[in-house]
Amino acid sequence: CAGGTTGIEPATEEDANDDGIPDGCNGPDLVVDTGHIRDTLEVDYIFVEPGDCYIEERCVSGSGLRKVLRFATKVGNAGNDDLRLGQPGDENWTYNMCHEHYHFPDYAFYELYTEGGHQITTVGYKNGWCVMDLTQHEGSERACRTYNCQNQGISAGCADIYSAALDCQWVDITHIADGTYTLRVTTNPDLNLYELNYDNNSADVAIEINGDVIIPLTP
Repeated sequence: CAGGTTGIEPATEEDANDDGIPDGCNGPDLVVDTGHIRDTLEVDYIFVEPGDCYIEERCVSGSGLRKVLRFATKVGNAGNDDLRLGQPGDENWTYNMCHEHYHFPDYAFYELYTEGGHQITTVGYKNGWCVMDLTQHEGSERACRTYNCQNQGISAGCADIYSAALDCQWVDITHIADGTYTLRVTTNPDLNLYELNYDNNSADVAIEINGDVIIPLTP
């Protein structure tokens, strides 16, 4: 964003308003809701056939009976402008032959880390297929009804939710030993979408895996 007195030089912290956004800067700011993840954690088992779409879309690391850690992802727009993805089929979308519909690639990325900070999951991508206004973001009074599955996006002050029951709303923990880990959820992981701030795109939740029980730990 342009700032300062010239409107050409890059904005600095001194140019920022009370909300931290420099004068003249407009755009979305995607934020992952940590509490929503923590409140929706659960273990599930799914059976994956060889060649299943789950494998192609990097939702699981193999076929057979898979143990997965499910959770919901709530992505809010804390910026001062809407996130606009448009109609499925536009230039930013890819057609998925396996599911036979359009996806917005790499909408989110899910990772699991050890206590020492070592990443132990190799799959966990979530493609967007219906990014829309579903609820308000952090008490906003915005009427969240602008975007839907036909015209996708997230209004400023609104949020989209992918429930824990949906496909690929998980990390594959089939071969993960019981113990303490950190689940990290990142939206816009490859920074393909313009945002005012990329530093708040991830949310970390400390968890303990104990068989089929997931215990959220104090952040």
